[in-house]
Amino acid sequence: LLQRSQLVTFDISHNFFIGVFQSLTAVSVLRYVDMSNNRLTGSITNHFNSLTRLQYLRLNNNYFVGQIPRVNQLDQLLELDLSNQNFMSLSVNDFSNLTNLKYLNVSYNQIEALFPNLMGLKSLTTIDFSHNQMRGSFVSLSFSQQLQVVKLSDNLLEGTISSNLSKDIIHFDVGNNKIEGTVDFISQMISLSYLNISRNNFSGGLNLAAITGLTTLDASFNSLSGEINQLTVFYNLETALFNNNQFVGSVPSFGSRSLKLINFSHNQLSDLTD
Repeated sequence: LLQRSQLVTFDISHNFFIGVFQSLTAVSVLRYVDMSNNRLTGSITNHFNSLTRLQYLRLNNNYFVGQIPRVNQLDQLLELDLSNQNFMSLSVNDFSNLTNLKYLNVSYNQIEALFPNLMGLKSLTTIDFSHNQMRGSFVSLSFSQQLQVVKLSDNLLEGTISSNLSKDIIHFDVGNNKIEGTVDFISQMISLSYLNISRNNFSGGLNLAAITGLTTLDASFNSLSGEINQLTVFYNLETALFNNNQFVGSVPSFGSRSLKLINFSHNQLSDLTD
């Protein structure tokens, strides 16, 4: 089957294939490869980089190991999913040539590396490196004004976050890192629905006035201070976690009738609003 030179789509997803997968390099015209949700193993570092017409590569939910596959020659790639594996390393420039890439998911691996260079990925809408051990300064996300989903939680990222973020971001999750500085960047993301900045070292005030479309807010376990905005126009808010900070003043009023969870514990609040 894999010697069929005109094969364009190769999909074996959601099966029980096991063992080491052989290379697809003989099928150079492939555009779509989906091997997700199997039990495939081994190293696949050099299996795909010659498939220069490839647009979709989905390998998620297997047991591949070692370095992530080399894909830096696949400049037509639109979607790359390498999540839920046992990959342990990547190089800084592994993704730098993927100028058409829209979706990048490398979450739930064991990658210990500096955050890669993404500056050329101007079409990227979704980035997910969560649940790894990525380290170094927080990467600038100004390279793409198309970004809508940012998931970088549960890593070892440090530094500060700049304010030049896409106004179209609807999901922003950097929880459980070592990021510091103010959270002024939040006001740029006026389309936000989900915000998680918990378990970092953020300080200063928390101004939520520009992001009234929030459904989930987790700002817990930081060093945020000052008073909390009134939340009477946050009509869709379901979860609001402000605990373990240094907020003062009154507990704010809420306008949402959908609230399921609120937590203001371990602060310096002194008054309940009506």
